[in-house]
Amino acid sequence: MKTLNMVCLCAVAACSLSAQIPAPTLYYPLDGSLPPVTGVMPVSGAGVFGPGQSGFGLSAVNPANALRAPDTYHFGAEPGTSDWTLSFWARFTWGSSATMDNFRLFSKGGRNDNAAEAPGFQLYCRNNNSFTAFFATRTATTRERIDANNVFTKFRNGQWNHFAFVRAGDAFLIYLNGEYIAKEQPITGGVSGDYGVGPTTSYRNTQLAPEASKIPDWGLDDVATWMSALSAAQILDIYNQGTNGIPLSGLTDVHPFITRQNGAWENAATWGALPATDGIALVHHAVTASSALPALFNLAIENNGGLTLGSGSSLALAWTGTDTLRVGHRSAGALSVTDSASLSVAGLASIGAEAGGDGALTLDDAIFNTAEIWVGDNGGRGALSLTDATLNVSERLVAARMTGSYAEMTFTRSSLIKTTHGGSHLHVCEGGASTGVVTLTDSQISYTRSAGTANRGILFANDPNGVCAVTNVNSVIELVTTNGTYMQMAGGANSRVIYHQQGAGARLTSQAELVIGYGSGSVTEFRQLDGAVESAGALRLAENAGATVDYWLSGGTFSPQRLLGGSGDNGRLHFDGGTYLVPPGASPVAVSGNVQLLFTAGKQARFDTAGSDLAFLQFHPPQGGGGLTKLGAGTLRVAGTYTGPTVVEAGTLALFNAAASTDYTVAEGASLRFEGLTNPAPATASVLTLNGTLVFSSDPSGLSLPRLNLTGATVTLGAQAAIAFPVGIALLPGKSYPFLETGNASLGALAQNAVNIPTGWMVTQNGSLYTLEEITPSVPPLPGRDDLVVWLSRETIEALPPDTLVLQVGSFAGTGLAVSNAPRNDLLAEVQALYFDGTPSQAMHGPSAPEGIVSNNTWAAAMWV
Repeated sequence: MKTLNMVCLCAVAACSLSAQIPAPTLYYPLDGSLPPVTGVMPVSGAGVFGPGQSGFGLSAVNPANALRAPDTYHFGAEPGTSDWTLSFWARFTWGSSATMDNFRLFSKGGRNDNAAEAPGFQLYCRNNNSFTAFFATRTATTRERIDANNVFTKFRNGQWNHFAFVRAGDAFLIYLNGEYIAKEQPITGGVSGDYGVGPTTSYRNTQLAPEASKIPDWGLDDVATWMSALSAAQILDIYNQGTNGIPLSGLTDVHPFITRQNGAWENAATWGALPATDGIALVHHAVTASSALPALFNLAIENNGGLTLGSGSSLALAWTGTDTLRVGHRSAGALSVTDSASLSVAGLASIGAEAGGDGALTLDDAIFNTAEIWVGDNGGRGALSLTDATLNVSERLVAARMTGSYAEMTFTRSSLIKTTHGGSHLHVCEGGASTGVVTLTDSQISYTRSAGTANRGILFANDPNGVCAVTNVNSVIELVTTNGTYMQMAGGANSRVIYHQQGAGARLTSQAELVIGYGSGSVTEFRQLDGAVESAGALRLAENAGATVDYWLSGGTFSPQRLLGGSGDNGRLHFDGGTYLVPPGASPVAVSGNVQLLFTAGKQARFDTAGSDLAFLQFHPPQGGGGLTKLGAGTLRVAGTYTGPTVVEAGTLALFNAAASTDYTVAEGASLRFEGLTNPAPATASVLTLNGTLVFSSDPSGLSLPRLNLTGATVTLGAQAAIAFPVGIALLPGKSYPFLETGNASLGALAQNAVNIPTGWMVTQNGSLYTLEEITPSVPPLPGRDDLVVWLSRETIEALPPDTLVLQVGSFAGTGLAVSNAPRNDLLAEVQALYFDGTPSQAMHGPSAPEGIVSNNTWAAAMWV
């Protein structure tokens, strides 16, 4: 018996038939000589055909079955405009007594001239002692109807009857039990009418399943299709051979090329003389080829068979449909291509399909070109292994397809999978609860998609309940696109993905978005130990509220244009020692949506802004005991909520809202900026190594200035150490801003000599506390005076000789002038002269001079009016 899981569906040569009957192209000997047909398409549920009770025949257990030419092995069963013959035996009860019922013999195909009905073949049994056969053209716009009247006397009710349908030129003929009974000529389509009984895509196939409610005792046997119009004598010969319950002589010997136990090809002598469109081969044993094999149409390796293409060999399969190559279909099979051998498949290569299917394809120092490849399909197990090999796929690569499937793909030593397609994708775990395992070592998967916009490109577990594990060792997985095609992991509901990447040369690249954890209930563990992860678009992390994603950045570089989270709280980015490298053109705001930033204790979260500015807003404060290292030019702005060490090697690190770290290092040329903190308590640090600039900046409203407590801390100052305030700092009049506590005199001097002290403000010291204060009028030194401090510019002061009267500076009648050459608050011992009416006798010197005379390391003067 021939089935979809048996590739023995096509016969091409060396048949032991009598001279009257040529070998059919399709044949189903349903007599128990071969395994029963199971799961033949189309099947809704677990449909099964079983053997009949007497000699031969078939009983329908599930009426959803339809025995027909499958997609792959129907060459010649799709005759188009050529002649053909369809022959089968059927057993059913037609009405009761002499009365016939109106019913369709088959569950598929329309019973009338309505082109909207299924255009397949149908035999409609009428209650007027007649039946009508229907055929349709490929486009289903032209239907042929052949009426056979008064046939009940020729039909053996409840017994086996033989039917033959012949298309001969512009005529259709019908035979019943070896006797011609009806003819339609000319047919509507004429000689050029395109009629077929094979391709599932147009429904003209031998879909011979019963309308079970009408014919519960239905049976079928010896279904055959010829690509010629058999003569009346040949049809009678078929009938005569089958009436006694014995399988048709010769038909049971019809098969394609098949291997023998000794490893040789049966019919090998005639194989090479056949056209590729007739060449179909089965491998049921261990076979090795060391030279180019003749062209084939299809190849199936099953029943524990194995084919090895060695040095100097090649094989090309010409069929452009599905299942051009089958390795391990409902049984075990293995194909090995080695030593510079080549394999070319024009259609689909299927590796391990259906329940019981276990297929393996091994490429070692070889090239394999195929239109499409499925590894582990519809409940089967498939294995694809490449070593120093190249696999070129022009359409889809799918692994672990449909529920219950398992696929394992292993690529080592410079192996390359390259797929280029306008509108399809590369998918691991497609269509249900399947499992896919992908391992790359020093290899590459490159997928290019050009058609459509915002489409899916590379997918890992994009359908519900899929489980996918990907290990990338020093290899490249890249999605190349110019139209927004994206890469996605765990897109299916309740799917599971584990991705591990290691090795300096490892890389995962999407030229559009990278989506991780889109499916509700999905779980993704993404571990980047080394290498690069790049996304030219946004990296979407657990956008679905029910998804869970843990991205461990343990090494290498991570370069998204932007991070987008969802409404849930299970999207977690673990900074575990790797580097967040800001790519060119990245969004200045790093994150939108809910993404948790977790700094692993004992590790440094490394950020390289590479000349750009990047901000993590207050909605995404880092958590954890890890530290932060700032690299590269540009500014990183982040909440200082982490507790580990802070290292600024280049550029500027701006910490806002908190400064929980206790260990700070600022390298030469780098800056650490504290911005306004929501916590009024001072941040306390135990270690400061400063050879760059420590900047204190207020929040935008000017309400607060950060306060850093370094009392008792270990402070190390380099030659380039400095303290500064930013230009344009926001300060409120009349408010004072404590910003530094330290017992380190050198650090205190840096505070007093801070860069960019705002005009009208000064740094005061009270013990170990340094405060930025607005300069206000001091209490006048003489009784009865109510004076106002007025500041003169440095240029004005430096231009005055000592003891200059104020009237010489300007028209200030009744005023006095104080001039000092001392810096900042050391004026009291350095006042040269202070005049009230211009006479030296009223000059005030030394400790009686006014306080608070200061102006940024310059000369200073105070004037009373």
